[in-house]
Amino acid sequence: MSTNQNDFTAKEANPLNNLDEWEDDLLLRYPNPDGIATAKATQEYRNYEEPARDTVKEFYRLK
Repeated sequence: MSTNQNDFTAKEANPLNNLDEWEDDLLLRYPNPDGIATAKATQEYRNYEEPARDTVKEFYRLK
């Protein structure tokens, strides 16, 4: 089944009025990582030796 341009509403066919809207949307979807950084140190993200939960430890053991 092929999709025809006529199957879409005008808003669906042309969702952006200009490229600035695209850039604004990208910033909302993918914010600057420095702006959303947490208090965690990089070394704290993954601890493969002593994971916090037994299920995680089992997952890595099976891998």
